[in-house]
Amino acid sequence: MKKILCVIALAAVAFTWTSCTEDDEQPTGDKTKTELLTAHAWKLTALTISPAIDGSTDVFSLEPCYKDNSQSFSSNGAFIQNEGSSICSPYGATENGNWSFSSSESILNTTYDKNSGWDSSYNILTLTETTLKYSGVYDISGTEHTLTYTFSAP
Repeated sequence: MKKILCVIALAAVAFTWTSCTEDDEQPTGDKTKTELLTAHAWKLTALTISPAIDGSTDVFSLEPCYKDNSQSFSSNGAFIQNEGSSICSPYGATENGNWSFSSSESILNTTYDKNSGWDSSYNILTLTETTLKYSGVYDISGTEHTLTYTFSAP
């Protein structure tokens, strides 16, 4: 169980995504996706996995260290992933890197300054003034799992 949770924690930090959908997209008014993404820090409020591991799909409730995680994106293309005071990552409290959109701004690409193995593309499911949600497929112990992250505005 600890090994699986460790793999999930690393997947959570790495944000490695490969699925493509634009479900739950809501109108954003006159704001661009860049303006919405960079408006404020995003606080992680949910993390689910499917199929379930050890009977659970709610990873957020299994790992208390996720409850204070946040991400901030700057209009200059930089981002910071903040683990908060309760740290899941073995790599420290913050990770820095760069971000960009692709595929008509439906995919969020990230490159990390320190951990190039975490460079990823995330399929945006929802991006509004109050919600950022993305999801993708990640291989855990030879099985493809869909991880879905939900962030909320502070």
